[in-house]
Amino acid sequence: MTHSLHRQGTCESLNTDYPVLAMVARQFDIVNDEAKTRTRDKLQAIFDVFQKHEPTNLGSLYVPGTRAHGVSDAKLRAGLKANGFVGAVFSDPEHVRDMLAELKERDYGISIIVSGLIEKVFGICDEVGLQPHTIDLALGVWGNKKLLPKAELMNITTMCGHALVAPSLIDDLVSQVKKGRLTAEQAAIELAKPCVCGIFNQKRAADLITELAK
Repeated sequence: MTHSLHRQGTCESLNTDYPVLAMVARQFDIVNDEAKTRTRDKLQAIFDVFQKHEPTNLGSLYVPGTRAHGVSDAKLRAGLKANGFVGAVFSDPEHVRDMLAELKERDYGISIIVSGLIEKVFGICDEVGLQPHTIDLALGVWGNKKLLPKAELMNITTMCGHALVAPSLIDDLVSQVKKGRLTAEQAAIELAKPCVCGIFNQKRAADLITELAK
């Protein structure tokens, strides 16, 4: 799942940023109505596990809004569809470890994708006794890099892998934080709203905005 793969920043900052997605396999999990019902039940159970381990954000592509939009976890859970996914982002690697350990024990048979610092993710998998099935690596940015936003802005924009967070919006919100019109936390929520997957990390964004506003 490559849209969660290209987050940028320092190792210290990225150690507070772990997107996780539960994805169905269409050729197995939604082949008929019976399978769809079973898969929706599994996604709701996985949602419960994510929720239990303190994610910063939660959502699903086919549910309007995310936790960052103020949508309740109960409404997100109820709106899950068999052909969708569950998206979350965690700020604490220990919570990721505990979440994966519980999912391993429950063994729902749904693919779980974890993005983050490769040493950290592999270390977590070793701790809980998991062997990654597939690995995607970000190989950097190619092309005319002069056209890219400043690196400190890309640390935020790349938390939305569908490029829905505009650098100009970050500039405007940082300006409002500097003037005392918004807190960094309020600005981070505004930045999280364009992301419909639930994997924009508003907690990390608030920390980055605080640095930009200094």
